Amino acid sequence: MRTLLRLLLGGALTFGALGAVALPASAAVSGPCTGSATFTPGPDGTASVAITHRNAGDRTFVIARRSSVAWQAAVPGPPGTYAGSVAVDLPAPFGSLAVKEWSGTSSDPEDEGTQRFDVPGIVPGGTTLTLDVAHRDANGTCAGSATLQIEGNALGSPATWVSLVITVVTGAGLVALAWPLFGGRS
Repeated sequence: MRTLLRLLLGGALTFGALGAVALPASAAVSGPCTGSATFTPGPDGTASVAITHRNAGDRTFVIARRSSVAWQAAVPGPPGTYAGSVAVDLPAPFGSLAVKEWSGTSSDPEDEGTQRFDVPGIVPGGTTLTLDVAHRDANGTCAGSATLQIEGNALGSPATWVSLVITVVTGAGLVALAWPLFGGRS
């Protein structure tokens, strides 16, 4: 649980600032903010995956399970009083999880940072997460979202294999129980 929280916090830091300003480096950006995030290393040992408010479009960015993300965010002028939040939309049926909220007063229109994260092995590869960010200050309101996919495939996770075994055992039990009802011999 602690590692998953670190992943979510890493995502929050990727797409939001911890103080003065915040905006996701992602698709569907609205408002006067700008942002970027660079995941190092990228998936399969590639050098990095860079996301900016300009290049994201509607694509999904594949990220490594263990990575460092350097993020930057800016608004066009001093933010004054600000507030914002980052939430992660988890796969069904889990809903949304608030990851980070911030508020305060600042005259600095830019913020940056680096966060390391480690996705636990129990989370299947290929899992898609959507990060939603909102930031409000004297410059206006910014909102955005980014779709990230964890590298790998579902068969690389122990949870997948456990689920498959439980499904097969449960299915075999149901067949054994139903066999006499449909004319089978016991």
